[in-house]
Amino acid sequence: ERDRRRAVRELYPHMRPEVPSEDDLSRVRVAVKHAIGAYGTASAALGDASLREKLTSLANASDIGGASSNDRAMAHAKATEACAKSAGIAPTDIIDADWTGTEFSPSAFVAVDAAEGVVVLSIRGTWEAHDALTDVSSSSVPFLGGWAHAGMVASAWQVLKRMAPALATSLAKHPTFTLLVTGHSMGGGVAACVAMLLHSDDDDVKLAAAISLRRESAIDVAEQDEVLRRMALCACVCIAAPSVSSMDLSEAASAYITCVVAGADVVPRLCHASVRRLLRRLNASAPSHAMLKAFSSVLGGRDRPAEADVDSLCGGDSDNEGNDNDGDGVREIGMNSTSNAASTVGESSTPMTSPSKDGDTKRRREDAKRNKCQGAWGELEDVVGLELRDHAATDFMVQPGRVIHFKHLRSSAPTAELKHPTAFTDVTLIRT
Repeated sequence: ERDRRRAVRELYPHMRPEVPSEDDLSRVRVAVKHAIGAYGTASAALGDASLREKLTSLANASDIGGASSNDRAMAHAKATEACAKSAGIAPTDIIDADWTGTEFSPSAFVAVDAAEGVVVLSIRGTWEAHDALTDVSSSSVPFLGGWAHAGMVASAWQVLKRMAPALATSLAKHPTFTLLVTGHSMGGGVAACVAMLLHSDDDDVKLAAAISLRRESAIDVAEQDEVLRRMALCACVCIAAPSVSSMDLSEAASAYITCVVAGADVVPRLCHASVRRLLRRLNASAPSHAMLKAFSSVLGGRDRPAEADVDSLCGGDSDNEGNDNDGDGVREIGMNSTSNAASTVGESSTPMTSPSKDGDTKRRREDAKRNKCQGAWGELEDVVGLELRDHAATDFMVQPGRVIHFKHLRSSAPTAELKHPTAFTDVTLIRT
């Protein structure tokens, strides 16, 4: 980052950094308090509460899944009250809330913030063990004409299925309010996917919202269409969200999604490809470390077993071809093919593969390599500085929409700049 800023100053001496507007910062302020509120009874631990309140908040956070219905009801009421306190609203302003998320269905709530004139959908970040399944399901899947984080996309559909009726009803009752979608960490990534779905004019999203509107006898067809139109004009603020969308989706969403990155926070720089690159560098420093080799094998790195099937490493003819590996296993098999072939011929007189199959395998290898933002790790093993990547690759994930970077959070006047999404695509290592 330091070298990049110096290069920009040298190349463009008269260019000043672009700063966010007052409206942008005001929307971020509203989003932050609601994003913290999504943690329910644990929200005080993440806010500016006293130490006693933080400890009490953490102690109450484990009471949501009580044994009896009365225990669960009391825990739900405590979480709702803590959320309302964090968001600066009354508990009755929380229209719907789910404080017991499940796999690929994170906790979320819908609230009406009358002081700000918004209806808010806030999604909780990683807090329970099942939330980690969403985080690690990081392969890229086709999404609205681009690519996105698989776990976040699946969670976005589940959140809309549960919360769209409450959103539609709240917007219908407050015709002058706008819709704000927000979340922190994993919740921010899910919120970005939810906002993209709302803007996509998807029939399933409309149906989920229209079901609740049809129950309201006072709402006619014209009012229902107006509510759906306002839902499709939602704004989204993601707080410290991971990189979840491809470059084309990010550019298309820049008009309504704003991501907030604080300092050198590592979470916004995380995606499947950036973790692979980080492991490659760590492997270069400690190539024999058992833990690094294990993670490298899981993520498709150079330590994948050499006897793995070539077709599975190269991928088939699906849209996700090349997503689960970066060609390193193929590279190792290719390097050892001569010795392997010699030993095999000595044991059997039949050829290993036919010429046509060899051609198909080679073609799949090339296709898989083109679909990755880098080729084999060994190709850039000695590179210390700049690394070139393909922005159109299926595994090149960036921050969705515009990015506001807060450099100094504790100073009297925080320094905020608008950055390009590609500024947060790598986990940097500091040499000591």
